[in-house]
Amino acid sequence: MTTLNMKGGVFVLVFLIVSLNLVSASVELNTALLKVSLKENSEVLKSFSLSSIKQDDVFFSSEGVDGISFEEENVVLGVNEDKTISVKFNSAGLLPGVYFGNIRIKTSAEMLMLPVILEVESQDLFFDADLDIPPAYSSVSPGENLVVQVKVFDLTFGTNGFNNPSVNIDYSIYRQDGVLLVSEEDSLIVDKTASFSKSFQLSKDLERGNYFSVVQVKYGSSIGVSSAIFTIDGLASSGFTFGNFNSNFFIVLFAIIFIVGIGLMLYCSVKSRDKLFLDLKRENSLELKRQREFLLAQQKLLRNTGVPKQAVQKQIKEKVNNLKKVQSKRMEELKILKKKKSSPSVLKKKMIDWKSQGYNTVVLESKLNGVGAKEMSTLMSKWKKQGYKK
Repeated sequence: MTTLNMKGGVFVLVFLIVSLNLVSASVELNTALLKVSLKENSEVLKSFSLSSIKQDDVFFSSEGVDGISFEEENVVLGVNEDKTISVKFNSAGLLPGVYFGNIRIKTSAEMLMLPVILEVESQDLFFDADLDIPPAYSSVSPGENLVVQVKVFDLTFGTNGFNNPSVNIDYSIYRQDGVLLVSEEDSLIVDKTASFSKSFQLSKDLERGNYFSVVQVKYGSSIGVSSAIFTIDGLASSGFTFGNFNSNFFIVLFAIIFIVGIGLMLYCSVKSRDKLFLDLKRENSLELKRQREFLLAQQKLLRNTGVPKQAVQKQIKEKVNNLKKVQSKRMEELKILKKKKSSPSVLKKKMIDWKSQGYNTVVLESKLNGVGAKEMSTLMSKWKKQGYKK
């Protein structure tokens, strides 16, 4: 019974501290991760969203990554106001690779951190990669294995004349502050595409927090990169006993929770779930728009090639419908999670998984029959410069 009481006391204390943080918070960050992919010496505009709980001045700055600037370095948010913040990423002067950092969001009461991943690839890009971490390994404990799934793409669609070349692959794992923890090298023969899994033994000394897995595909001057985030979530003993907790302080905290905290927690939780649905709708709309633009651009290339117009339109219709089915499945999955009253963090994790799938697979699935490798490579380069890769 004593053990149960102690555990219950620790749970109540954690609950109180979290609720007090919510009471003092003035803004809510609706974006869990900002991931950007650029070629060398290029730039793109990205954004994240905030929701205010009370009126406050909000200031923005960056750490750990060069080339980040803000259209507005500070804003004033009113009560219950939503705001989209634009961020410019410029890769000038950055070598190909992956850079990690944070966007600091400072209010009068708190400092929020938005993790940033900036992927910089070479101008000449013959091979690229897509790195994915399966849901079962998105959160692991120290000493466990991390398994990642890697896809390598020949961006010239096998018509490069390289005769199934051997490409070099570098694997890395970084701490959120950019410290390199694991580094391995390998080589692989690529025939258009190659898919495989890679396992890493994690150290038992890793602390809780976010970590990044990175893969780089190198062939001559071509360097393609991809990355994904995972969490170390091992249990750590704090040495705290509930019996040593000051009873008067506990009474004060308990009163604050029941007066303000519980209601605010429920309000923020429901609001966060609803905003995720709006984010997914906007993401689906943007994804569908980009696919249609990509297909129409290919249709223009096929006008004078002799490919029947009806056949092209049929392909376009099928590919658009296939994407709509995928998007509809995502919405249904999110609705099921909401009915189960999953926490906002679970829903945000699902959103990150969808957004981090990369653009390569979408482009390959959107290729129309009859479009040549040279034309396709030109279109893909154009789309990537526009920030198509999430």
